[in-house]
Amino acid sequence: MGAAIGLAASFFHTEDGGGFRRTTTREDVLYVLDGHIADWIGWRDLSENDARRFTKLLRRRPNQMANAEAAGSLLDSLLRSGEIPGCSAVDDEEGKAGQIVVDPGMPLPDFVDSFLHDLDMLHAARNRVLPPAEAGRHTTTTRVPGRDGRQQTFVDFHYEIRPHHLAPGHSVPAVRDAPALLDRWVPFSELREVAVQIDQGELEQGRSAYRERAVERFVKQIRSRRNEPVKGLDLTAGVLNELLAYTGFGKSVVLIETFACWAVRRRIPVAFVLPTNADVVRAVHGIERALGLCGVEAQSGVVPLVSPRALIKVAETAAARVTEDGPDADWIWRRFGYGCALAAVAGSDDAVDRWQPGGEPCAKLRKPPSRGRKKNTTVSCPWRTTCGRYRAARQACTADVIVTSHANLLLGVLQTPVDDGYGGDDRLTVEELLLRRCQIVVIDEVDVFQSTAIEHAGRNLVLDHAGRTNTPLRKFDQDFAAAFGRLQDEVDASVRDAYFSLRYLSENYVSHLTYERLGATTPAKGRRPRGPGRYWMVPRRWDNWLTARLFGLDTEEVSPKQLAMFRSLFLDEMPPHGDEPETFAEARRHLASVVTGGSGGLSLPVARGALEGLVKDVPEELRTRVVNRILRRAILERIRLFLHRLMANNAQLVDIGVESAQEIADALGTYGRWRVTPTGPLGRLVFAFTEYYDDTGGEPARLSTAAFGGDPHTYTVGLGDTTALAHAGVRRIVLGMSATSYFPGAPHHHIHIMPKWSVADDNPNTVRILPAPVDDGQDRPHRISGLEGIERAVATQRIATVMWGKYLRPELERLKTEERGRARVLLATPS
Repeated sequence: MGAAIGLAASFFHTEDGGGFRRTTTREDVLYVLDGHIADWIGWRDLSENDARRFTKLLRRRPNQMANAEAAGSLLDSLLRSGEIPGCSAVDDEEGKAGQIVVDPGMPLPDFVDSFLHDLDMLHAARNRVLPPAEAGRHTTTTRVPGRDGRQQTFVDFHYEIRPHHLAPGHSVPAVRDAPALLDRWVPFSELREVAVQIDQGELEQGRSAYRERAVERFVKQIRSRRNEPVKGLDLTAGVLNELLAYTGFGKSVVLIETFACWAVRRRIPVAFVLPTNADVVRAVHGIERALGLCGVEAQSGVVPLVSPRALIKVAETAAARVTEDGPDADWIWRRFGYGCALAAVAGSDDAVDRWQPGGEPCAKLRKPPSRGRKKNTTVSCPWRTTCGRYRAARQACTADVIVTSHANLLLGVLQTPVDDGYGGDDRLTVEELLLRRCQIVVIDEVDVFQSTAIEHAGRNLVLDHAGRTNTPLRKFDQDFAAAFGRLQDEVDASVRDAYFSLRYLSENYVSHLTYERLGATTPAKGRRPRGPGRYWMVPRRWDNWLTARLFGLDTEEVSPKQLAMFRSLFLDEMPPHGDEPETFAEARRHLASVVTGGSGGLSLPVARGALEGLVKDVPEELRTRVVNRILRRAILERIRLFLHRLMANNAQLVDIGVESAQEIADALGTYGRWRVTPTGPLGRLVFAFTEYYDDTGGEPARLSTAAFGGDPHTYTVGLGDTTALAHAGVRRIVLGMSATSYFPGAPHHHIHIMPKWSVADDNPNTVRILPAPVDDGQDRPHRISGLEGIERAVATQRIATVMWGKYLRPELERLKTEERGRARVLLATPS
């Protein structure tokens, strides 16, 4: 907080008191912590040192402190107690709160640096490496298929580690930080020279040569933003350098294999981020082959970096699809295969036979309780620092070329100890490794990369589906029951309370919908059409509107006290106010009964009656909507609370084999990963629910949820800017290429920056895109978006029928008459 106040006082002060004294605002301090600092107009004009101060603070800031509500309460508490030296909160001349006076008695940069130094020391002091197992008996719990091959069960495997098994101390690899490279000119002439050498080598071995032709297309067709020919790529560190070129142009040919050889020759560490693991396998083999053909040696190697959990699966898949011009099976298994030494010390043959590649207990061994220690201790495999499973992770710390996938850059963790400059760390992210080790990062299909980031920013979790027994919560119920007795007692109690409350509320909500005790959600405007519908809800979003309705106000007139009074209606949220309306106490009691066990579904109709008295002064046409929203708000907020409580114990659940807990955690997972902007454009995590309901009874009701966090659009554009500064202390060059990354208005695939270079088709006017509106007969367009199931299929068929009769059939008839042989339709489908 002290560093954030110092930075706000330095750059967003409202008053200069002379000397070292400055006045800033509470809102500006929270803005600094929010992470959207690159949106500030002055960001580009900051010195490298000042920019580094901002991003270093953000790197040490927990994600929760990016939320204005959470950070604001902590800031107020620290200022009131005087725990931040040189800082005090005061009212301004108009009596408005929110001003912070900063008088540190030293230059503000030194004031900020002192806090950042303390944060570094705290980070270094943390134990960030799981200790290795010592000699003795250890256990782990694994979920394995039963004897029938279908039913899964939990089994305890035992391992006897003896003193002679323990490897002598191995030094962990240190991440080798590449120096700053703020710009680099890449002449096409130099790329052509490399391409010619590779082609000559290929021809000598009887293979096809095409790289020189690909570079020639670059020379002839690439244009700058001013539509001028270019002789090379002027790569700059910071925001994304985007190349837009059509599929088949040769982007990957030139900017992966050829570019890798060019970079290695000039000793520029480079990373390539490709869509899939299959692409990673092909690219690493192709780059190694190209380096050999042009006589370039990568002293520190070319490293395929994929998730350790996926290594064997990647190897099996690639080996099953060997092609003549790709890697053979020997090369694949040499690069991706490994064995597990723990199998050699297993206490039974069953533990060996049931070894599941990718599910090794590398960091899940449990040391039994001993005298003076009542609880199990989780330790790591003693061979983790030398195991082949983590070979690529260790090599990547010093590699010349790293190749990884989109998903691994976004989510990957090395999972083995490395020295990050502050000591050992076995949770270093792939993102941090790449941005520290590599001066240039090349992202192929950058729009797909952004789309993947968006997908992971809001994963869906089904809480309950009427009539289904295979929902994630019911699956968790089975796994948790099978793992009974393996959790620490206080964790077991916490999980039981959170899980059973979560399932009770979710299933009751779907029951309320099905039996119409709770009316279906109505759209913000108009009436709800009869039939199946899907509605997205953010319950607390209604608070201001509901408070205004209860107190007979416009939404702009609601005071903080009235809002707090409204929130006191809900269990454990706010204390009651002494001057609240008389109807509040009765409504509060009944709302509590709706979200607590023992009263059954019949508590909701009774609560509805109590709420009718609460809303008696609300206009009659709004009363039902107000009551339904209050009831939904009561139930859904408690579901959110218990989801958070359950996820607080997720690591322990996964460790004992309850892997279904991970599926639940994925709905909140993005908030657990550090990001510069973890809370998204709104400055907070959006926790939303989706209700599916068919009032005709044709489809079963269900309830799902998702936590939307992060800002994928800003993240993609600013990966080499704020994110690189936070991890590496310098900006990095990030080159993104795609054929479909410039589509303004497309939420998933449009990259929010003008392409730096583009390639126009060399055969203009051969393709025309014509509008083909299809309306419903009342000048309204037919809609598919938001529809599901039968309703979506019917709408699609209706649109296709109109398209055929109104547009396609007449055009085909015309072609048949006027241009015989061209009466054809190309139909592109999603899959």
